[in-house]
Amino acid sequence: IQDDYLLSDRPIKESLFRVILMNSNNPITIEDIHETLSTKWALAPYPRDISIKLLKSLIDNAEEYGITLYKN
Repeated sequence: IQDDYLLSDRPIKESLFRVILMNSNNPITIEDIHETLSTKWALAPYPRDISIKLLKSLIDNAEEYGITLYKN
């Protein structure tokens, strides 16, 4: 993956979508998405709220990306 694939200045919803694509479009937990973004953005010049609560809210409102919560 290129260094600029998950830049911290991208919209969070787009970054969330990119993390899913990095996982080959397989089911991924919100916790794993959170960990990926937290790790990638740890040293970002402008801290951003990427809490699990926010990520869940974004997924709940991500129809344009075709993202839905996976229910077992």
